[in-house]
Amino acid sequence: MTLAIENLRKTLNEKGYEFETMRREVAALDEELGQVSERISSFENAKLSLTTFKNTKENDELIVPVGEGVFIKTKLMKNDEVMIGVGSNVVLTKDIDSAIAYIDARIDEADNIIQTLNNNLAYFNQRLMQLENEIQQIMNVLKSEESKGQK
Repeated sequence: MTLAIENLRKTLNEKGYEFETMRREVAALDEELGQVSERISSFENAKLSLTTFKNTKENDELIVPVGEGVFIKTKLMKNDEVMIGVGSNVVLTKDIDSAIAYIDARIDEADNIIQTLNNNLAYFNQRLMQLENEIQQIMNVLKSEESKGQK
């Protein structure tokens, strides 16, 4: 086996490794994109609930979700404040408009994350296509070189 063929095989292995690494990265980015999209959906639902809640009167009966498909009936005691979890088991009391503004800010942050993820995905997908072409070219050269060596 010639040095040229050895070098081509080494390059092919390196490109193959990079290709697989990029594929795993794309899969991870896709998963993260799904999670952030779910978070935005959750924020949108919370915002809608707060808007509805704002128009509810004190002592009105409400059905409140407490988990997956589980609800309780309750009466509204106060409709001008809500509590928001801000992380690390910290809960703040806010008026509804401030709570909606807080949620809007979280939605904007999540939208920025989605934009960054989409940019990264575009880069990685472009690099994957480039690597695929490079791998194919190397394989063609290898096949040609190996067939010359057999003659």
